[in-house]
Amino acid sequence: MIRCFLVGLIVLAVVLNSCDTSRQGMGEGVIHFERELSTRLDFYTKPDYTTEPVFSVDLVYNSARTYIKTTLKKEGGLDFEPFYVSSGRSLLILQVMEQKGDWVKVITDDIKGVSHWLSKPQEKVEKWPHFLQSLFRVRPYDASRNPLRKSPNDNARLWDVNFSSTCFSVVDVQGDWIKVVNDPLKCPDEYIIESPFEGFLKWKDDGKILINFLL
Repeated sequence: MIRCFLVGLIVLAVVLNSCDTSRQGMGEGVIHFERELSTRLDFYTKPDYTTEPVFSVDLVYNSARTYIKTTLKKEGGLDFEPFYVSSGRSLLILQVMEQKGDWVKVITDDIKGVSHWLSKPQEKVEKWPHFLQSLFRVRPYDASRNPLRKSPNDNARLWDVNFSSTCFSVVDVQGDWIKVVNDPLKCPDEYIIESPFEGFLKWKDDGKILINFLL
């Protein structure tokens, strides 16, 4: 009986330790790196300076682009797939899962959901509601699965909308939902402008973001 109990504890510990490479919600928000000077980011398996970084990323900024170089790669390979990177604006955004003292746990591979610890830089963590409402335009990745609804409910009535001629901005965040308004002033000149109206889109589900956005 005791042996079975110990085996059960070992299995539970293995399961809990493996959670670091799986989606655990959207976390606390995002952190921006928007500088004109080059910098290096060191990523660790745990928030401990006495250990060696698993890998590092060199960010080289200039007027033309953002150059990202991954260094110190270990055997087995680790991919750096950030939440968002824009070479035109010299901007890198990492998704923050949690904070602990001077450290932040960030997603380093957005495709696989792999996370590592990063020593907390000067940049502050931006909470999801503030980040979403700061976006210039949003639209769903898949409008057939995430249509515009008249209230924040999966069973709510739908708006008959052509997303190719709308420019939605976020005016409120309600849990998994964002309230959006069609703002013709944010549409390119070639768009066929529709009259302003508002509705709700689901912005996340099971730790995955469901919207495309323009900063």
